[in-house]
Amino acid sequence: MPHRRLCDPANTRQVRRLFIGLALVGLALGSGHRALAQIGHGELIPETVALRHGLHRRWVSQVHMDLSRDRLTHVTLSRDSLCIQTRNGLAQVLDAESGGTRWLAQVGEPGAPNSELAANQKYVASTNGTRLYVLDLATGKPVFERELNGVPFAAPAIDDTRVYVPMFNGTLQAFLLAKPKDDPWVFRASGHILARPLVTEKSVAWATAKGYAYVNAVDRVKMRFQLQTKGEIVSPMAARAGVIYIASRDGYAYAMSEDTGQILWRFSAGSPLDHEPVVVEDLIFLFPAEGSMFAVSADRGTERWRRVNVKQFLAHRRADAQYPGLPPCLYVADRAGKTLLLDPETGGLIDTLPTESLPLKLTNTFNDRLYLATSTGLIQCLHHPEITEPLWSLPPAAKDDKPQPTAGQGGDAASAEPETDEPAGEEPAVEDPFETEAPPE
Repeated sequence: MPHRRLCDPANTRQVRRLFIGLALVGLALGSGHRALAQIGHGELIPETVALRHGLHRRWVSQVHMDLSRDRLTHVTLSRDSLCIQTRNGLAQVLDAESGGTRWLAQVGEPGAPNSELAANQKYVASTNGTRLYVLDLATGKPVFERELNGVPFAAPAIDDTRVYVPMFNGTLQAFLLAKPKDDPWVFRASGHILARPLVTEKSVAWATAKGYAYVNAVDRVKMRFQLQTKGEIVSPMAARAGVIYIASRDGYAYAMSEDTGQILWRFSAGSPLDHEPVVVEDLIFLFPAEGSMFAVSADRGTERWRRVNVKQFLAHRRADAQYPGLPPCLYVADRAGKTLLLDPETGGLIDTLPTESLPLKLTNTFNDRLYLATSTGLIQCLHHPEITEPLWSLPPAAKDDKPQPTAGQGGDAASAEPETDEPAGEEPAVEDPFETEAPPE
């Protein structure tokens, strides 16, 4: 059987059509033939499938990395910036609404342990090995780098003034962004810090594997309050309207007043809490390790509803006057990796989107966008077709009446003094957790 040569006219036309088709698909993905080459079965959600489930695929993008040596490890969102980190320390920032790349930079040494990126409005920070790197969020240009006094153990946090780095030895180092050469503030804690710190306008708070939660003033080295739980605290804390929410592996979630340190309520989830609590309007969502989800009143600690087989919060679409016919919707992931669309008021199932082949799902507390990714760097953004601009989460309204300690369905009676050998308060029973006084600025 004679074979057709590449230069035959008929074969040339076929090859031309093939290359044109590949080019068009590559352009549609926004990243050329590399994205096409690595799309596996079910990884790219077709627009027809998205629309069938009440969603629109806004964009698809491919992270720039060497797929023979590297994998995507972290995806974080900071307002309109999607921050990407790979196993080999390659950092990439995308426009969260278009998927376009703003910049790409190597952070530290390839292969050294690195953290996820933390960002504020101006800077992005990460650790690599035993060094801290701070880059300009807009351009990716280096701002400064510092050798750390020890080994970092969890993701950093950053506010307008400082970047906070949790260390393996239980200390928290805080570097002044305006004066990076100054000695850092160093806070001491009991136990390893396993999760990124929480930073609010008033406080920086962090927790440890020994079950301690610490709240320090954000503008000076002075501990404000501490709480000891009976289990490890392995997830970040959350905050809303002057209240700090803590999830512990002792099976309880705690609500602590940021002003007084009082425990406003304590809720029993029945099994260890490994996932960070998520604040959405007047609800706190809790995710026990057994694989379920509680919706709890943020003010009173009472159970609103519970749903089994839920693993992760993904996003929330709130009700808005611009879209009077569009009800609110909660997006979560179940243990199999499917995306569930729930009624926020009842927890009832609205729809199910097959996303099992997309293992990296972002927890987005900023707006209604869904961000789904693979370890090979394929990222896609979905949202409701009618909502062309992000529907931002509303900040909690300030209230004159503070939440009161209460007992409720599924929750225990709250106590101003938690059940602990070392009560919370201005003067903790343990040794002063701070290693140094604040250096003069």
